[in-house]
Amino acid sequence: MEFPIGLLVIGASLAFVIWLIARTNSAARRIAELTVQQTYLEQELARLRRRLDAAEGSIVAKRPSKPAPVPRATEGMSPVTGREAELRPSPPPPIRPMEATPVAPLLTPPAIPPPPVMVPREPSRAGPTIWDTINWEQFLGVKFFAWIGGLALFLAVVFFVKYAFEHNLISPALRVAAGFLVGVGLLGGGALLHRREQYTVGAQALCGTGVVILYATTYAARSFYSLIGAVPAFVLMILITAAAFLLAVRFNALVVAILGLCGGFLTPVLLSTGQDNPLGLFGYLAFLNAGLLAVALHKRWDFLALMAAVGTVAMQLGWVAEFFVREKYFEGNKVLIAAAVFLAFCVLFLAAWLWARRRNASNAWLTVSAIALTAVAMLFSIELLGYEPLGQRPGLVFSYVLLVDLCLLVFPWLEQKLAGVHLAAGVAVFLVLALWTWEHVSGDLLYWALALCFVFALLHAALPLMFRHLRPSRAAPNWERVFPPSAILPFLLLVLVVTRLPLADPSPVFGLAMLLSVLFLGLTRMSPPSWLPAVGLGCVLVLVHVWHFRQFTADAAAAPLSWYLGFTLLFTGFPFLFWRRFANQIVPWATAAPRRF
Repeated sequence: MEFPIGLLVIGASLAFVIWLIARTNSAARRIAELTVQQTYLEQELARLRRRLDAAEGSIVAKRPSKPAPVPRATEGMSPVTGREAELRPSPPPPIRPMEATPVAPLLTPPAIPPPPVMVPREPSRAGPTIWDTINWEQFLGVKFFAWIGGLALFLAVVFFVKYAFEHNLISPALRVAAGFLVGVGLLGGGALLHRREQYTVGAQALCGTGVVILYATTYAARSFYSLIGAVPAFVLMILITAAAFLLAVRFNALVVAILGLCGGFLTPVLLSTGQDNPLGLFGYLAFLNAGLLAVALHKRWDFLALMAAVGTVAMQLGWVAEFFVREKYFEGNKVLIAAAVFLAFCVLFLAAWLWARRRNASNAWLTVSAIALTAVAMLFSIELLGYEPLGQRPGLVFSYVLLVDLCLLVFPWLEQKLAGVHLAAGVAVFLVLALWTWEHVSGDLLYWALALCFVFALLHAALPLMFRHLRPSRAAPNWERVFPPSAILPFLLLVLVVTRLPLADPSPVFGLAMLLSVLFLGLTRMSPPSWLPAVGLGCVLVLVHVWHFRQFTADAAAAPLSWYLGFTLLFTGFPFLFWRRFANQIVPWATAAPRRF
C-alpha cells in the first residue's frame, strides 16, 4: 500500500505545481484586463467632465433679448384707393407698447467646492528600506506560491527517493542516474519555460528545484553509495554551483543564486572525509567567494556579499575547531597556513571593495562584509596567543597582526566616513598586545614588548598626520577628538610591563616612555589638539609612580633619578621652544609648571 501512496503524493505534488502555474498565468491575464478597463474608465470620466464644463458655460452665457421695433408710415407714400384698397388687407391694429415686466434673474448652480488637496507627507530622509522595495502583493500572490510549489516538488522527489532507498526498488546506480536526470531535466525545463514572459516565476522555481536535487543526488552518490570518489563529487558540486550562478545571472533569478550559495558552502560539509586539506578547502571557498562577489556586484544583489562573508567565517571557525589542535598547527611553521587562510579572505574582500569603489558601486553590505572578515582575522590572533609555543614567538604572531591592521587602515585612508575604523583598529591592536604582555612577557621578551609597543604607537599616531598633510582638502575626522585618550594605551602597556617584570634598572621602559612623550609633544606642535602634553604628562607620572613604589631602591637610585630629571626638563622646556605656537594656549604652559617626579 505504501508504493501507491508514494505515487499519489508525487502526482498530487505535480498537479499542485501545474495548478499554481495555471493560476499564475490566469492572474497575469486578469491583471492585464483590469488595467485596460481602468484606462477606459479614466478616459470616459475625463470626457464626461469636459461635457459638464461645456454645459455650465452655455447656461451662464444665455440672456433674454429685446422686442423688435415696429415700422411706422412715412410721408411721401401714395395713398391706396379703389380696387387696391379692397384687395389689400386692412392694416393691423396699432400695437400698444407693452409694459416691461421684470425678468427674474437666472439661477446659477451653486459653486461646488473643489476637493481637498491631499498634501503628501514629506518622505523620510533615510530613504526607502529594503522592505519598502518589495512588492508584497506580487510576492505573496505569485512568487511565494510558485516557490512553495517548487519546494513541494523537491519534497516529493525526496520522499520518492527515500522510499526507493528503504525498499530497494531500483539499484543504487539507477537511483543516482534518475536523480541526475530529474535535476538536469528541471534545469532544462526551467530554461525553456523562461522564454515565455508569463512563466518567468515558474521557470525560476523549476531551476532552483533542479539545483537542489543535483546537490542532493551528488551527496547521495558520494556518501550513501560510494559510487563516485571525493574528487569527482567535489568537481560535480563546483559545476553545479557555477551553473546556478550562471542561471541566476541569465534569468535574473535571485532564488537560484541563494540556492547556489547555500549549496556551495554546504558542499565541503556534506562531502567531508574527516581529513585535513586546507589548500583544497579554502581554495574552493576562494573560488566560490569570487563568483559570489562577481554576481553580487553585477546584479546589485548586495546582501549576497554579507551572506558569503558569514559562510566564509563559519567555515574558517569550523576548520580551526576541527583541525587546529588535532593537526598541531601551533607547532613549528604550520601556523603560517592558518594565518594565510584568514589573511587571504581579508585581501579578497578588500580587493572586491576597492573594485566596487572604483566602479562607483560600493555599498554598505560589501563594506560591512570586508571589515567584518578583517575583524575576525584580528580576533584569530587572540586564539594564537592561547598557545604557549606561539606566545614565545611574538615576531611571528605580531607580523600577522600588523598585516591585518594594515588591511583595516585601508578603509579610513580611502573613505572619510570610515575614519572610526582607525580608532577601533588601534584599540584592538593594543588589547592584543596587552593580552600577550600579561600572559607571556618575560625578561627575554622585554625588548620585543617595547619594540612592538613603539611600532604600533608610531603607526597609529602618524596616520592622522598623514591624513592631514597628504589630503588637506578633507575635513578633519571627528575621531581626532578621541585620539588623545587613546594615546594612554601605549603607556598602559608599559605599566603592565613594570608590573609583571622585576626591573631594577627601568632605563629600557623609561627610554620608551621618553620617545612616546616626544612623539605626543610633536603631535601637539603639528596638529590642533593642545591637551596632548597634559595626557602625556599624566601617563608618565602614573608609570613613574608605579615603578617607584614597587621597585625603587636607594642602592640603584642614579638611573631612575636621571630619568626623573629628563622628564622634568622635557615637559618644562617644551612650550618655551615653541612659545609663538603656544602663546595663547593654557594647557602646554600648565604642564610646564615646576613639579617633582
